[in-house]
Amino acid sequence: MDLISEVRGAFASDVVWLTDLEPLAAYDPFAEPATSGGGRNAKVVKSGKSLVKNDFVNVPYGVTSLAEVKADAPAAPVRRGAAAPPPASVATANAVRIKGFWRTKASQNVVSDLLKNLREKSTTFSFKVKDAKGEERVISDDRILDITVAGQGGDLALPFEITLPLVREVVIK
Repeated sequence: MDLISEVRGAFASDVVWLTDLEPLAAYDPFAEPATSGGGRNAKVVKSGKSLVKNDFVNVPYGVTSLAEVKADAPAAPVRRGAAAPPPASVATANAVRIKGFWRTKASQNVVSDLLKNLREKSTTFSFKVKDAKGEERVISDDRILDITVAGQGGDLALPFEITLPLVREVVIK
């Protein structure tokens, strides 16, 4: 509930609407985006696996909408009689992807300004993470914010997406 309260407070604006809040596993803000497909149909695949089923809208009452995420399995023992490997670690959500729309005549800076407010006051999200070398690095806005700055005629609002690493990972059961 702290997460929702913090996001609600940081994004309080009459020109920005949040439409989706999605937990992610295995998110790495410094991973380079990959592409799937080829040619015109190529799509950019961002770091992190969604923990929500694609068809969550159609899930019957009482059934979970969380996707089954398996933690990385430990290596099998090398020889017979060797100690058994430790149990598989539990899958965790380490980030949240927030999607929404912005609308203002000024510019997309309204979303950047709201993100700056969150960056300054956040206790739920981490804007510094350790990279592959173990060094702590600050995550720049261009690593976590994806925003459409120009639309087509008739667009009422333009989309944005922010992926925020969590300070504490959340166990997914």
